[in-house]
Amino acid sequence: MVKETNKNLKTVNTEQTEIQLVWLSEQDTQYFAERLAKQLSLLAEPVNLFIELHGDLGSGKTTLVRHLLQAMGVKGRIKSPTYAIVESYDEVRDAAQNALPVWHFDFYRFKDPLEWEEAGFRDIFAGPGIKLVEWPEMAESELPAADIAILIIANSDASRTATVLAESPIGNKSFICTFMKRRSLLQLSAKSGLVLLLAGTRLCVAQVLWQCVFGQRQRTRASR
Repeated sequence: MVKETNKNLKTVNTEQTEIQLVWLSEQDTQYFAERLAKQLSLLAEPVNLFIELHGDLGSGKTTLVRHLLQAMGVKGRIKSPTYAIVESYDEVRDAAQNALPVWHFDFYRFKDPLEWEEAGFRDIFAGPGIKLVEWPEMAESELPAADIAILIIANSDASRTATVLAESPIGNKSFICTFMKRRSLLQLSAKSGLVLLLAGTRLCVAQVLWQCVFGQRQRTRASR
């Protein structure tokens, strides 16, 4: 059931919207990924979208990416890029059935943000395609601003709290429109009992940690 205490999503400004979700099981994570994949498939060419994934080891970042890639049409085994740093996929198609490149990055092993530049990733991020990045904080000073940022926290009861921030027009278009209507909220919750907490309704651990992550990112970029 949807837990609702405010009829409107909190809008930080015209380009930022934040919501908070509780995934009670991996099935919830999968359903969220499927809805997001559906929105991404509707984006017009050319698509250039950057999604950050924050969270501790074992929080479920790779699980979310795996379900998202599968929902976007990727077949076969989806490997974690922990050691390879990046895995690329060319099976995905956009709304016009044109090839839509997707990259899955994991910067956990970076010891210096400059490794991002040295690896030649700047051209990838500047070009068309979808970039999914785990541990973006390890290259934070070099990365461009994200369109969507997701913070996942593993709770003691095995559920996950996901705080999602759309930070750009394309981020809002590809994600927030999925949840703006009450009908969408009810459809989302009816799938498997997903709980939705509208941002601003209460201060919890997830929000405090997210403020730390997002605040640090803003301060880092302001000092560049």
